[in-house]
Amino acid sequence: MRIDAVTSFSPRGRGLPPFLLPWEKKGPVALSCDGKMRGYRARLTGSGVPSPSHCKGNGPLPLPKEREKGKSALAEARSEGHVVPVVVICLAILTAWYLATIPMNWVVAEPKVLAAGGGWAALISISWSLDRPVIPAPHQIVVELWNTIFMVAPWKIKSLIYHSWVTLSSTLLGFLLGTLLGIGLAIAIVHVKILRLSLMPWIIASQTIPILAIA
Repeated sequence: MRIDAVTSFSPRGRGLPPFLLPWEKKGPVALSCDGKMRGYRARLTGSGVPSPSHCKGNGPLPLPKEREKGKSALAEARSEGHVVPVVVICLAILTAWYLATIPMNWVVAEPKVLAAGGGWAALISISWSLDRPVIPAPHQIVVELWNTIFMVAPWKIKSLIYHSWVTLSSTLLGFLLGTLLGIGLAIAIVHVKILRLSLMPWIIASQTIPILAIA
């Protein structure tokens, strides 16, 4: 199947020939020389109307270039300039985070800063290295994750892997019990008319309550 032009579909253009279809920036839709709409991109030919030269011959029109083989999504994004804005935003967040730890940790850091003689250097170094801070600095979180994942045996209570397994096992158990209860309740509702008439209104009403309100 040949694709010859790209235009945009609009309800006002329904039933019109290709050259009367309006050009609007709403999801691109491809037109072939026979005027039928195609649901994927093709080469744009000026105003979106198939030119006579494109309707000649039997070969298909060239489609937009696909990602080169062996080229990762990150490399493609870097070449298109999409990485720099993301890096800038991440750096801005980290900077704001580090700056916020200074006033938020002041209650805990004040005695130590005064004992060290005061000054910005003491304030910053102590605020970013407290053992029990109000808000830990990003590097403290990374260090704590490393220590609780790789430096502690997985079966010990201080291990993050141990606590992750406790949470995961509770989640899987709740999912299993909910599945069994739901299947059993569904079978009972289908086969018992009294349950269907009494429980269905409450089940339907429960679906209107946000899950966060229940949690």
